[in-house]
Amino acid sequence: MSGASTVQMHDVTSGVIIRPATLEDLDELYEFTDQVHWEVSKETLKVLLELVEVGHYLVADLHGKIIGSYLIILLDGKNAMCNFLIVDQKYRGSSIAKKIVARTMENAGDRNVVIYSIYNRIQSNIKFGLKIGGQHVHLCEGRFDVGTLNSDAKMNHSVINVIPANEVDFEALLTYDTSINVFQRKKFLKAWLAKPSAISFAALTDGGEVVGYGQVQDAPRTKVISPLYADNPEAFKLLLKALLESIPTESRVNMFINVDYEAGMEVINKNKGTVKMLPEERGTFMYTKRNLEIPKFGSVFALTCIGSFPA
Repeated sequence: MSGASTVQMHDVTSGVIIRPATLEDLDELYEFTDQVHWEVSKETLKVLLELVEVGHYLVADLHGKIIGSYLIILLDGKNAMCNFLIVDQKYRGSSIAKKIVARTMENAGDRNVVIYSIYNRIQSNIKFGLKIGGQHVHLCEGRFDVGTLNSDAKMNHSVINVIPANEVDFEALLTYDTSINVFQRKKFLKAWLAKPSAISFAALTDGGEVVGYGQVQDAPRTKVISPLYADNPEAFKLLLKALLESIPTESRVNMFINVDYEAGMEVINKNKGTVKMLPEERGTFMYTKRNLEIPKFGSVFALTCIGSFPA
């Protein structure tokens, strides 16, 4: 960047205000997020704005226009998770990202901060002091053939029952959700399940034990599965089948998946002609102070909201 360009950029960014986002910003924040082609619906952003602590969804405001954003969720007194770090392409390379990250770290306090990093940001994040954790994720998108989800004939079909999630005792569903995410998110889960476009199913044993649940919802250009948890391959296939059959046949599906979930990767390989990994390199879990152990990450196929919660 030339000296003149540097001065000009400084003049512009000196007018940037880092401030809390509010519901009044929803329409503009949605358009801003959509500029980078993230499959995030307006109703999802609304849930996040309503649920995060005041001042923890930050935007960079330049003369009334949003040119940057960053979100932090305080998981508990020791851990926090960040997401939605976006800077308008015109202002990348300026100090905006540093400013909004610095303010976000102030909100984190002494907490351990964890993120999911896309592949091409891993080395940059290492330079900022983050370390590589254990879980690996991949953005997956395409059309699935429901016929590839036929269950193994050796499995007992009567063992797992898939029903609408609203027919399941909420506390039982919350207990299962907490077993996956470690951190209880009662208020979030209620709001997540209640989104207008959301269709959710739960997998139960004959004894009524929850062994998985999943949700599909609208997004700007696709449908998004977020999350899909299942403790065994049978529950996984039945949940994914129910979710896919609840949306139009030709719908494209978008999700962040656990690349070590064997049953899921088998299905993706059967659909490799219509389902792609984007990009080809996987992303990874990163942290500032200590790795965040998720004991049941093996039950996670698709994440809820990338970077907002561990699963």
